[in-house]
Amino acid sequence: MDLKAAKIKQLIELPGVGKNLYDQPGTTVSASMKYEAYASGEYNDNSAPFAPIIAHPNAKQVFGDDFESERKKLAGSLIPEAKKAVAAGAFADVASAAWIYAHVFDELMIKDMPIVEIIGETYPYTIAVPTWPSLPFSRGYLRATSASVFDNPVINPRYLSFKFDLDMFVASSKKIRESFSTKPLANIVDSPTAAPAANVTTDAQWEQFLLETSYGADHWGGTTAMMPLRVGGVVDSKLKVYKTRGLRVIDAGVVPIEISAHTSEYLYALALRGASLVLQDA
Repeated sequence: MDLKAAKIKQLIELPGVGKNLYDQPGTTVSASMKYEAYASGEYNDNSAPFAPIIAHPNAKQVFGDDFESERKKLAGSLIPEAKKAVAAGAFADVASAAWIYAHVFDELMIKDMPIVEIIGETYPYTIAVPTWPSLPFSRGYLRATSASVFDNPVINPRYLSFKFDLDMFVASSKKIRESFSTKPLANIVDSPTAAPAANVTTDAQWEQFLLETSYGADHWGGTTAMMPLRVGGVVDSKLKVYKTRGLRVIDAGVVPIEISAHTSEYLYALALRGASLVLQDA
């Protein structure tokens, strides 16, 4: 249907192309630093921020005593969320969405993989803590608008459209603010509520703050996913496009779920693997 609307002749049927688009939306929770702490230069080298301190907590660490209830709630939401995503154009069908969601659920809630990346930085008078979901559930789509390569496509990542992504964001952001009032950070923090403001206290207010301030990390992928053909996959384990001969995709599009690392690292490995596969067939 997308190709027909763009007046592009369709040669094979692969409904997963352009679906399952993901990215990592992030935002920053921050505190103001005491003047004497900033002026001392101990925490900011007088002008430049210290090197980022990065943490990768898992779901048990983020949700604490609420982990089991959150896991049960998430498990019960997978199919309803899959249906919503299909209706929004993010997946070809419910089976494809359910396949992706089941794998992300397994990584986060069974295997205890990192659920969020938390980065601590200092700037003049400010402790800034950007956060990113490590393995977001939210998915969007990429669509061609014409047969011309010079016309912009439609790109809709549907950030934070899966409710659990927002719930995780709220829980981790609350813990970040709590850390500002906990030693040793409390020793250098002047105000723990630089952003968001002190009047942001309820979950609904936190959600509004996150929805208004989040922005993409440009860690795109997933739209030509290496998945079984029956659930919307586009390439096989050798990066070959299903139903074609000699056609491969060697980029971030083949990675079906986000990886808990910046895309550059694994794309180097993917490029090397792809090159070796091409040479084997030469």
